[in-house]
Amino acid sequence: MMGGPLAGRCEIVEECHETGAKPQAADLLQRRILDRCIGETSKQAQTIWENLESRLRSDRVGGLLYSIAAVKTRALTAADRDVPLSQLFAGLDPSAGPGPVFRRLQYLSWVVRHETWRLPALHWLSQSDYESPDTLAFLKRLEALAWTLMIKAEEPHHRDRRYLAILEEIDRGTVLMPGRKLEVSAAERAAVRATLTGPNLARRPYKLFLLLRLDAIYDGDDAVTLTPEATMEHIFPQRPAAASQWAENYRQTPDAAALRHMLGNLTLLTEAEQNLAGNRDFHIKRSVFAGSAFTLTRRLATATEWRAEEIRARTGALADDFLAALGLA
Repeated sequence: MMGGPLAGRCEIVEECHETGAKPQAADLLQRRILDRCIGETSKQAQTIWENLESRLRSDRVGGLLYSIAAVKTRALTAADRDVPLSQLFAGLDPSAGPGPVFRRLQYLSWVVRHETWRLPALHWLSQSDYESPDTLAFLKRLEALAWTLMIKAEEPHHRDRRYLAILEEIDRGTVLMPGRKLEVSAAERAAVRATLTGPNLARRPYKLFLLLRLDAIYDGDDAVTLTPEATMEHIFPQRPAAASQWAENYRQTPDAAALRHMLGNLTLLTEAEQNLAGNRDFHIKRSVFAGSAFTLTRRLATATEWRAEEIRARTGALADDFLAALGLA
């Protein structure tokens, strides 16, 4: 009768053979690791693994292990970049006394499709005091860099090499010094602002997370760690009715199509709020905005009208506030 980790691995193979399902990466990694443990060590390893899965869920464990492997080997493969590392910190319990470090990790988790920032974050936290002022300083600067590289759509190879270089600077104790890889250059800051104030922000894959980050800024950087379910709202609708005030106000605006997709014309609503707002005229939408769950949106209730001038002005103001909050102004 076969027992222990080897039996577990055989059970995985038999199940996959019977069902035709492909084994999950975390399952294969679990068996590869546990097979190397014997005796009492095997029991301890199994307990550690089960605790890990209970905190992160099994579908997140693979991403964590690939991250650890990348930190140790200082190498990333194309397969590693496809691992959903964005889930790594999502399982943290906000009831356990969240503070500025937790929130910074939450903000970093909104940097999507550019998740290799997780490697320096994990490396720093593995060897530094969670409560150290340097930890918060490091994560703030890492967040600024991560947003910068995502908004600039940095080529993955260059982005990943930069993060790997930061690992080396952490080891040397130079990472927080001026002129290091963590520092965002003036040219990069200008490129970020140009994108944020451009005509197609609504088409960017990170637009919802950018709005959530702005909402946190207007909450005074004391954003709750559990945000309401959010949807993105075009204030000036994408398809206003022909007889609406929107159509009348923008009839003579040559760049009306571009204005719709600018940052200044976007906000957050819950699904219920969005159903109330719809494509209605601004004076009706404004009453919905006034009671919104999002600070970013409630600020719109003070506007008396919504024309091209308001969209352009709000676009610039949001971009400036975002850059200032991340230390990029």
